[in-house]
Amino acid sequence: MAAGNTYEAIATASGTGSSATISFTSIPSTYTDLVIAGSYSATAGAGFDVTLNNVTTNSSYSLTRITFTASAVSSFRSTSQNAFALNYNGSIASTPEYSTVLIDLMNYANTTTYKTMLVKFGNTTTDLGPIVGLWRGSTGSATEAINRVDLQAAGGANWTTGTTFSLYGIKAA
Repeated sequence: MAAGNTYEAIATASGTGSSATISFTSIPSTYTDLVIAGSYSATAGAGFDVTLNNVTTNSSYSLTRITFTASAVSSFRSTSQNAFALNYNGSIASTPEYSTVLIDLMNYANTTTYKTMLVKFGNTTTDLGPIVGLWRGSTGSATEAINRVDLQAAGGANWTTGTTFSLYGIKAA
């Protein structure tokens, strides 16, 4: 990030224990990038999915993941998916442990490029690592701006009370 950029809080959403989805909607296009910071747990240990602009059916998501544990390093690649599936080992800790995540969505408002996502994740008992994702828009070859982000706990789990995700915009100086 270049010197002079600042984070501006846009929204914060919290888990209730009875919902699997946290959504950020009507995201303004006035920033250069978006950042989502989360401290989270779920009612069952599982992964979670990130979808953009409520697009869940067109296979336009792909990602590469590297996972570091106490005893091994592994990698995984998935293409033509219906969401960014952040289901790395133990990606959601069950209560009472919380996992952390930092999601960067670069050039989210640009309408001439596909959207890149960088994810840093970790928790104290299983693993940590980076994920790089690419979204090819609502048609699989579109370059529209991102105006909505959904975070969906997987495996029938719900976000627990105490889970918090905050959305920030990076404003260039």
